[in-house]
Amino acid sequence: MKEKIGIVLLLCIGIVILAVLSRNAQPSSSLYLIKRAQENIILLTKIAPVAKVDYYEYLLNERLGEIQYIMNSHQYALIVSTALRYATTAGKLTEFASKNNLKNKTQEITKEFMEHKKILNTLSQQFPGASDRWKYVVDDENYLDTYVKELP
Repeated sequence: MKEKIGIVLLLCIGIVILAVLSRNAQPSSSLYLIKRAQENIILLTKIAPVAKVDYYEYLLNERLGEIQYIMNSHQYALIVSTALRYATTAGKLTEFASKNNLKNKTQEITKEFMEHKKILNTLSQQFPGASDRWKYVVDDENYLDTYVKELP
């Protein structure tokens, strides 16, 4: 019995350590999947619509930071999946805010989208000449225009 408790305790400690270590993981990290799983679990705990939208905004900022990291570290092979994750998060944020008619969040989300558009525009211009992956960052910019129109 003590052996089973020890194993369970050791597993719990391991999970906590992985969660802490993965907190700042980037898409190129082996801990990134743990970070994403942790984010999804936290999202499930957000019951109130406003709390969920606030967390989606946090996640959107995380995804933008990941695009910036990928660009700054010249890991262009990861830009497609990273840019798609950004667009998906922005879409989920928009869909949830619209579905729950959170008109009081529209101005805040719109402002955030416009700030992100400026950053994405700057990033899209930093791609090396031979790469066509910049199009995915431009797509993110364009998606934001569409999403603003869909907000309540």
